[in-house]
Amino acid sequence: MSRRNRLSRDQKRHQKLAKQSTKGGSPVAAYQGNTYRSEKFVKVIFEAEVGIHEADVVNQNGLSDREVFEALEDFILELRGERPPVSEDEPGGLVAFLIKGHWRDLFAGRPRPSADDLTGCLQTILASIDHWTTRAQASRGYLDYLRKFMKKAGVRCRLEKSTRSEETDAEDDPPEGEHEETPVQDDGDQLCALGQAWLKSRAPKDFEEFRAECGFLVDSGDANLVIDVCEELREEAHDPLLLGELQKIIAGAEQGESPALKQSWLGWLLGRPAR
Repeated sequence: MSRRNRLSRDQKRHQKLAKQSTKGGSPVAAYQGNTYRSEKFVKVIFEAEVGIHEADVVNQNGLSDREVFEALEDFILELRGERPPVSEDEPGGLVAFLIKGHWRDLFAGRPRPSADDLTGCLQTILASIDHWTTRAQASRGYLDYLRKFMKKAGVRCRLEKSTRSEETDAEDDPPEGEHEETPVQDDGDQLCALGQAWLKSRAPKDFEEFRAECGFLVDSGDANLVIDVCEELREEAHDPLLLGELQKIIAGAEQGESPALKQSWLGWLLGRPAR
């Protein structure tokens, strides 16, 4: 790395403080501890992430990890009383609006956690975003990870058609009882793209993401899809180590066994033990 591109510790600190000051409130930091990963708060975080997932679906899977991170920062400042709510017409405001709705239902008839505890839950989600996102400006590492977990949890989000003008041809409407579903990339294409990224970069993080996707598909009953994609990738892999890893995944899928996945708070909620 060129020396001229390096920043001293003080320069990095000043940059971070300058960025925080633009939020118009006290600094917001991700919380890496385990206080809010306990059973007491796991449903609070789960409902918040359902709201995040819904906001992404409403935006046709067009949100980025960075936009969600900034939306949660704004929401935290709102809970602290340091800024007014963001309009729900904006992507960030929609994230907060949907989280509030889920929390309102969750806390109906039961004591509501303090504002400090709610912000702590959101800061724990910030830590999850930090863990799963990549350096790319439009990274969706966290949001894709969240989509897979929501699928595993049985959460399904669909977009209903908005009210149309009277001039719109009624023939364009779907049959009664059906709704337009947000297009999502085919699971096979998604898995193949992850595998090709891993073969190209050979980065451990890319391999973990590919292996995690294989695991979710096997657990969802799509073992044959995993086998087919891995067989295709074997034709592109020329390194014995890469071929060996693909063969391990194929062998496991044939037995209905998913690759070992990293445990997370949501994995614990869904009863997935660490291996």
